[in-house]
Order: sequence, then C-alpha cells, then structure tokens
Amino acid sequence: IYHGKSELFKPDLDSRRLMDIKQKYGLDEFILYVSNIYKYKNFSELIRAFLLIRDQIKPDLKLVLVGQSFDDKHTESLKAIIKSFGMEGRVIFLGHVPYEELPNFYVLCQLFVYPSTCESFGMTLVEAMACGASVIASNIEPMLEICQDAAIYFNPFSPQDIAEKIQAALSNNILLQELRQRSLKRANYFNWEKTAKETLRVLESCN
Repeated sequence: IYHGKSELFKPDLDSRRLMDIKQKYGLDEFILYVSNIYKYKNFSELIRAFLLIRDQIKPDLKLVLVGQSFDDKHTESLKAIIKSFGMEGRVIFLGHVPYEELPNFYVLCQLFVYPSTCESFGMTLVEAMACGASVIASNIEPMLEICQDAAIYFNPFSPQDIAEKIQAALSNNILLQELRQRSLKRANYFNWEKTAKETLRVLESCN
C-alpha cells in the first residue's frame, strides 16, 4: 500500500513565490537532491559525480542539497571533499528547509537526482514527480517501483554512471520535457484516498 501525495506539491505554483525563493536562497539554475543526510543516502557519490562533470556543464549550474544532517562527522567529510576541489560556491548545503517551501525547489530545479541506496518508500520522489520535476534515480528498489518509466536510472555506487546520466539528461531538452510529463502522470497514481481505501480493505479482511 503506497503513501499518497500532499496537495501542496503541484507544478503550477505562483511565479512571484518562485522568484522569492530564488532570491532568498541565492539560486538560479540547479540540480536538486532532497534528503536528510545519512551515509546510505549516498551524498558522497552524487557529489563525486558532480565534480566529474563540473567542467562539462554550465559553470553557474549548482548542486543544491536540501536536508538536515543526522551525521555531522559524515557531513563534514562531504564538505571537506567539496572544499578540496574549490567547489564551495557550486555545491550548496541548505540544511533544513521549511516543508511548505519544498514544492518551489522541485519546480525550479533543472533535474532532481535521487542516489539513495536504501529506502522503505521514497516520499521525496513522489513529491518531486507531483511538481513535474525531471527525475533520475538509483536503479535499485524501491526507486524502480515508485518511479517506473518516469525516471532515468543509474548505478548509485558508480559516480561515473551518475555523472553520465546527469550530463545526458541536461544536454537533451526534449528528454527533460518528456521526463516532466511522465513525472506528472506517475504522481497521479499516489493519493491518500486510495491509501485509506486499501488500508481499510486489509483491516476488514482480518475480521
């Protein structure tokens, strides 16, 4: 039984609000990952992938990481990698962002990348799809099950593969638009009414 999506997450957001978010966080064009920071969330391989293609993509394109750190030692090691390459201005840790602001990030991003190696569901994938984000994700479950044909998939343990998939997506506007349409279609599958009905059906079967 899948979770549903909140009505907060949708593609048609107020343009003035989008501009306010861009100004508040100093953003223009960016790749996005939304997740609290743990090792299994695989920030390290995503960062290494971004570093591999830093000279092949737009010089002002940023990697924006949204989420609270629950492993400060690991987070500091990630920041040390970024610093060693002089990329502090292009790989941005925003930390915790208010929940009501998240839809704006999904709508604004050029690409939503989800390199996690372990999930029970992957709620941010549904949120991103509901906002019409172009998604690329790990080629392991449950990401394959949740996104189906609404994403491009990569080996999450290979920075090279992640980098190639990011670059391929960003260099093909037709593909990005197709992914956005697939995201919106797939997101419609997830709703809380369906969740409630299916849960009730299970409970009633136990009588």
